[in-house]
Amino acid sequence: MAGRRIFYITQGSLSVFESDAVRPVGQFADSDDGLRQFAAYLETNPDVPSEILLDVIEEVFAVESAPPLGMRDRQALLKRRAMRKFPRTPYRLATYARARTRGDGDSTVVCSAVTNRELLDLWLGPIARCRTPLCGIRSVSLLGRTRLKRLFRTDGAVLLLTH
Repeated sequence: MAGRRIFYITQGSLSVFESDAVRPVGQFADSDDGLRQFAAYLETNPDVPSEILLDVIEEVFAVESAPPLGMRDRQALLKRRAMRKFPRTPYRLATYARARTRGDGDSTVVCSAVTNRELLDLWLGPIARCRTPLCGIRSVSLLGRTRLKRLFRTDGAVLLLTH
């Protein structure tokens, strides 16, 4: 199989989308049986580059402002903000959302984290054991139209509905 896979993780399951598939080619419950089935699925083709797309309740967001900085200082600031906001989880991220157009010149920073790390650790175990290349873990909430089009490899209109 050529292309990439997307592992779409929700509160109680993981769905697999391969290449240009509109519907999942596999769905696995977050139970012992579901994990065994997912591991068996991965073992059939472990080398396909994959991404995780998260749509979970335990994702928390915080919006802050940040002063204008150079690139190196900006990266250090983002790392510190994410660590300060969410010290108890390794699944955290801080990104610049936009620069302010008026006022003091500060920018908007969005910090996000998955507060229940077991949601991801559950699925990362079989992925690591099969040595499946993982290209990223992304939040559905933070995806923009351009990223969705790239993920699903389409030039057409994109509509993403989540539950």
